[in-house]
Amino acid sequence: MKRIILALATVLFVIACLVSCGDGTDSGEHTHSYGAWSESKAPTCTESGERVQKCSCGETIKQSLAAKGHTYENGICKVCFAVDEGAYSKGLSFTPNGDGKTCFVSGIGACTDKEIIIPPTYNGMAVTAIGEKAFWKNKSITGVRIPEGVVSVGQLAFNACSNITYAVLPSSLKVVEKYAFSYCSALAEINLPRGLKEIGNGGFLSNGATAITIDCEGLTLGEEAFAYSRSIESVTVNGGVDSVTRAAFSGCSALKELTLNDGVSIIGYEAFKNCSALVSISLPSTLKTIESSAFYGCATLESIALPSGMDNIGSMAFYACDNLKYVSFPSDIKEIHSEVFNKNRAIVCNENGGCYYLGNEQNPYVLLLYASESVTEVQVHEKTRFIGYSAFAACKQLTRVELPDSVEIIGNSAFYGCSALESVSLGGGLKVLGYSAFENCSALKSIEIPAGITTVSEGAFRFCVKLSTVVLPSGLERIDNGAFDGCTSLTSINLPQGLVFIGARAIADCDSLTKIIIPSSVEAIRDKGFCDNAVLTIYCRAQEQGSDWASHWNWSLSPVEWGYTGE
Repeated sequence: MKRIILALATVLFVIACLVSCGDGTDSGEHTHSYGAWSESKAPTCTESGERVQKCSCGETIKQSLAAKGHTYENGICKVCFAVDEGAYSKGLSFTPNGDGKTCFVSGIGACTDKEIIIPPTYNGMAVTAIGEKAFWKNKSITGVRIPEGVVSVGQLAFNACSNITYAVLPSSLKVVEKYAFSYCSALAEINLPRGLKEIGNGGFLSNGATAITIDCEGLTLGEEAFAYSRSIESVTVNGGVDSVTRAAFSGCSALKELTLNDGVSIIGYEAFKNCSALVSISLPSTLKTIESSAFYGCATLESIALPSGMDNIGSMAFYACDNLKYVSFPSDIKEIHSEVFNKNRAIVCNENGGCYYLGNEQNPYVLLLYASESVTEVQVHEKTRFIGYSAFAACKQLTRVELPDSVEIIGNSAFYGCSALESVSLGGGLKVLGYSAFENCSALKSIEIPAGITTVSEGAFRFCVKLSTVVLPSGLERIDNGAFDGCTSLTSINLPQGLVFIGARAIADCDSLTKIIIPSSVEAIRDKGFCDNAVLTIYCRAQEQGSDWASHWNWSLSPVEWGYTGE
């Protein structure tokens, strides 16, 4: 067996020797056969490249390729955009920073160039910044090239340079300060370097660009950063930006497409307000908050898919989006504020029992948007979490409402003016009772507010003239301004221990109320907290008025008994 193995090994060795590459002698050895040259590293203007030839056996030949050198046109290389030293603008003003090593551009000086090419050094000092108002309101310049090494462009540096069409920003740039390029209405292209960390308020306000792509790691956007730029048609924000801040693109009336990629978690107040041409929005899975009025007045917007995992949507976020038809609303959103959709009747809803809901495939009934004006009795769907702004405000024939325990928030003015409403059952899961939620429900006779409510909001039961009995929960902390103002039939209301705040006119014009006990926990009562209550006597557990009680908390001078211990 060993002899057989040895013989096979010998044969294989001979074959390998016969086919191996050699120098082409009569020994039968293989001669290298190289293919065509291929470029393994392309030469640049300043660096050499390399090309190679390969044989089938793996042997290679390498050859260096000379750098191509610059091809200048008007002092700028057409290939790499390097600047010919002789092309730098002359006569600019510079100011030393004080360290003897660096300086900044402080003004146009004696320079008459229309296209400003800023040098990287001046008198041996590195140029590191463009100073405040350096080219402010200069109508002559048409372009600017900022060299590598510059890290900041100062406030108003190019403000109102209305004829500037381009600005070449270096990769070293970190900060564009307030209004640095604001009102550069001819600035047609903005390329933000990836290392940019901050754009100040109004940094590029009212520019002439048609597309904005933000792909900067850790960038902080200032308020109105690109606002009122009426040529912008598309905006893409990539993952390095956490927040699209207040009014960042407000008034960009030509904006049609908006793409916010993963990483963005906040869309700020009025961020895209009055972007009236906006049709398409792509929202990231990382989105947590849409602040108030973020998309206010986006009149051509037709659809929106809100991602799951959101924390809240602010008031009027989609107000006056009159063509909005399709909304995918997540089941797990934590909070929704008032007037998000402003009772938009164009939205395609899911109807159930005369009520119209928004939701998603798994739960079509997350938000009760509005109800039919003809409903008389309503049992809200058991999967509903939110009652929207003014949802029942036009329901003059509504007499009875039953809310399931799933409902967490009743929006502002949800039942405002339901003049026939006599009976309301609030579910045990309720956490928020909006402003004026039951104001002017003139037939409502009694109400029991569930344990999860900590605040009776402003005007919640104002002018409920037949309301006679109110039961407040033990965990209540606040009764806000006007909460029970004008409840002329009210005869019984308990203020629980733990209550700390009573607002202005919180309990006023309650002409049938004869007795109320103010617990010792109350820290503040605003002016006219108790006012115009014709027959009321006030019993205070405290021995004396609290330091944060307004001087006119008892405006009508109702009788007061201090240190009361009775029931």
